[in-house]
Amino acid sequence: MVVKEFCADELHGLERACQTDITRIELCSDLSVGGLQVHQAVLDRALEICHAQGKGVYAMVRNRPGDFFYNEHDLDAMERFAVLAAQHGVDGLVFGPLGRWGALEDGGAEQVSVDTAAILRLKTRLLVEAGRIPELVFHMAFDSLTDPERGLEDILEQGYIRILTHGTTETKIDTDSIKRTVDAAAGRIEIMAGGGVTFENLASVLESTGANSVHGTRIVDLSD
Repeated sequence: MVVKEFCADELHGLERACQTDITRIELCSDLSVGGLQVHQAVLDRALEICHAQGKGVYAMVRNRPGDFFYNEHDLDAMERFAVLAAQHGVDGLVFGPLGRWGALEDGGAEQVSVDTAAILRLKTRLLVEAGRIPELVFHMAFDSLTDPERGLEDILEQGYIRILTHGTTETKIDTDSIKRTVDAAAGRIEIMAGGGVTFENLASVLESTGANSVHGTRIVDLSD
């Protein structure tokens, strides 16, 4: 079975998408900057539309554009939104914080890893303030990791159910890289292919990557 996740820019096209064979949506605002968290009114309406059609809602947890290295202010803003989303019945949260290490001794580039402390902090606040931890999804920040295999293990240890990946930080999808991640995951976590995947090319992407789920704004045909 092919799992299709529709990437929703707020409510645009949402009702029509939910009438197709999608399984769920990723709910964002401002897709032009990679997707940010939405306002409460948008969240509530999306939950109403999608749940009426049996579709899951996974809300982006990202308070600003730019990188995925977050300070105290960022984390607090994202945690407050995540708690609200959990209280309002969201199925999952899409959260991908990164940490960085100093440059290597030989003068190499700084190392980028999963910020497990930020994830633990989010989960703790969810339990305390919302009484539940929705399913967790790691977004395309995964493609910025220096060591994706180590990052995969870190993400697994934090209880995530899914990783969204282009396979590269470039705009074009890298199917070879996604296949390596699928192989490394070995069925322990869902690897979802995104980044230019559409209803027109999803069959070839699935075949070349070994993934069984895909993500995009054009994952289904919404034309008249």
